[in-house]
Amino acid sequence: MGLAISRECLVLNRWVPSCLNSVEHVINKAINGHAKFIHPETLDPYTFWEWVAKGIEHDCVIETPRIRLDVPEIALIDGNSDDRPRIFIPYSRQNVYRRDNYTCQYCGATRKEIRERAENGEKIVLSLDHLVPKSRGGKLKSFSNVVAACSVCNTAKDNMDVEEFCKLYGYEVPKPFNPNVAPWAFKIMTKTHPKSWEQFLRR
Repeated sequence: MGLAISRECLVLNRWVPSCLNSVEHVINKAINGHAKFIHPETLDPYTFWEWVAKGIEHDCVIETPRIRLDVPEIALIDGNSDDRPRIFIPYSRQNVYRRDNYTCQYCGATRKEIRERAENGEKIVLSLDHLVPKSRGGKLKSFSNVVAACSVCNTAKDNMDVEEFCKLYGYEVPKPFNPNVAPWAFKIMTKTHPKSWEQFLRR
């Protein structure tokens, strides 16, 4: 149970991402009636005992001599999130790369794939691309206008409109976020996290 109880849970306040907390922390809140667990697929809210009663649906569980329950991935709290980190993340090349998990936001090439392609002789590196080019009035050093992109996609896009480029190549239009809007969310982008979180983080 030790590893499961120490995992992180996405905490929502009024259905808006608020912070990350340990599963142990949100379970204690739920037991005391200050939080509900959210089903990752249906998004139905459950009280602690309703969550226990629904039964086991996933491989990751918490077991005690008395109860057995799925490890919650998302929790909805009442009241204010008073433990949200107060930090500022400066704009920089590395912080954009970290936010985007060192992955091209167009074709999806990862840092490892880019490195392997470069080792095989392809002229490719990870670079930065401006969704709205400077020539069209785009901001140069802005988290909301800059994404990580492999040099192949960056060169192909050139001075094109991002929606025009993505439509031409069949890519999804990137939706970069400013980590200073939700500083704690920046931590998520540097490691593996439950897929169920994406529906809230990419809103």
